[in-house]
Amino acid sequence: PANLLEGELFGHMKGSFTGAYQTKSGRVINAYNGIIFLDEIGDMHPFLQAKILTFLDNGRIEPVGWIGDTIYIPALVVAATNKDLLALAKKGRFREDLYYRFSQRIKIPPLRERRNEMDILIDFILQNPSINPLNNGTRAVTHILKSAVDKLKTHIFPGNYRELEYILLDAVKKVKRLGSKIILPEDIVFHELSIEENDA
Repeated sequence: PANLLEGELFGHMKGSFTGAYQTKSGRVINAYNGIIFLDEIGDMHPFLQAKILTFLDNGRIEPVGWIGDTIYIPALVVAATNKDLLALAKKGRFREDLYYRFSQRIKIPPLRERRNEMDILIDFILQNPSINPLNNGTRAVTHILKSAVDKLKTHIFPGNYRELEYILLDAVKKVKRLGSKIILPEDIVFHELSIEENDA
């Protein structure tokens, strides 16, 4: 809900609403001199869009229930979406002024159009300790066969990068259970949701 998300982003004071049993700093304050990443900004509630716009305009926030001057938070804001924000703005579902505040835009093609990058992305994902954990300085999985990579390249990835992460996480777990350190083609499993979407 927008009111809870406001407290999550900008913080809240103890007692400012039902369930606010303690003061919380919020994600924006915690990103002081850092980077704030807003994922799926196209789904953001209009109330929060206005709050984010204010923050982008002056770099200042006001936690829920705060009394006093607003707080200046120097931070870089990066946002992502899979929606056409300009189209949403024209329909009145996304603030046009907020759309134009994100003036530097990068369009990343879907994974199915970047098969030539698949090897690099797979290697990058398998370096992630939350996917391929380290044990005594050695990764749980040390190799992936070219035939397994080729199998991944045949998939259209309706879930994009996150789906690739999930498939590799699943493969690492399977390989660990088998006591191996190499991902084989049979360890790569495309889940039913993806198959249904591919057939649609």
